[in-house]
Amino acid sequence: MNAIRNLAANSAANLYPPLAVWSLLNDGDETNGVSYFDTWKAISMNGIPNLEDYNYNTNDGRIWMTGYDKYYRGMQNRTEDVYYINTRTEAGINTLKHWLNDRMDGSPYGGIGNFQIGSTGMKHTMIPEGEEGAGKQIMTSYNDRVGHAMTVVGWNDDIRWDFNLDGVYTNDVDINDDGIVNARDWENGAFLVVNSWGQGWCDFGYVYVPYRLFAEDSWHDGIWQSSVTVIKPRKEYLPKLTYKVGMSYTKRGQLKIIAGVSQSTTNNRPDHVLEFPFFNYNGGELPMQGILDMNS
Repeated sequence: MNAIRNLAANSAANLYPPLAVWSLLNDGDETNGVSYFDTWKAISMNGIPNLEDYNYNTNDGRIWMTGYDKYYRGMQNRTEDVYYINTRTEAGINTLKHWLNDRMDGSPYGGIGNFQIGSTGMKHTMIPEGEEGAGKQIMTSYNDRVGHAMTVVGWNDDIRWDFNLDGVYTNDVDINDDGIVNARDWENGAFLVVNSWGQGWCDFGYVYVPYRLFAEDSWHDGIWQSSVTVIKPRKEYLPKLTYKVGMSYTKRGQLKIIAGVSQSTTNNRPDHVLEFPFFNYNGGELPMQGILDMNS
């Protein structure tokens, strides 16, 4: 978003807190995870506020933002499209590289992508001396219990790992004994990935993940569905019509907001009904803002 708008990404006005969307979809329970498919749907439908508007300086996942102006500003930060790149094949891995390089449209800046993984029990280790990236961390396996996401930001074809421990690095040997030689057998090349656990994890938050793990599914140490989600944000967007609603209720999880749309203002019934991914029986047995002493 900041790249296409030519804005600095170290300003609270240009940072977009995931807590703002997570709190809308987690049913008022901080222990609940939220699918990023639902998250991107919410952002595509209604945008995301910046850190200035949603900055309660708290990790309380029950809090909902209040104030029409804040929601209106958030409506301007939307996605244009959400794509899924299948990385099971060489062609898919190359497609992701092109997206990282120039978003596949000649842009002067590259893109990034999200992918889901099982983080419990995942294994990473140090690249040995004498190898490309020596001393850096490389992921050797994920877990099948998917519940976390990471972000791919780059690649290096010279990073390698000897998965079958035969002392050589190959891309043309059937190392998983399935009778086929493909990207699931590669030992050369890796994507550069960043995690959300801070700079104390791996290499200041970064780790190399071999192409092979992107080609494998989560049941075989790889990523969920061998798929990477990439987002095309809107450079500019202003909503043409909005609802401005003041609402107070003690149990927000019992509420649903819909919008009726008609060709004519004289119609007694809407031609179409729009539903929204949040304010849709979300939020649990809590008041509108999530806690009783929250100020507007």
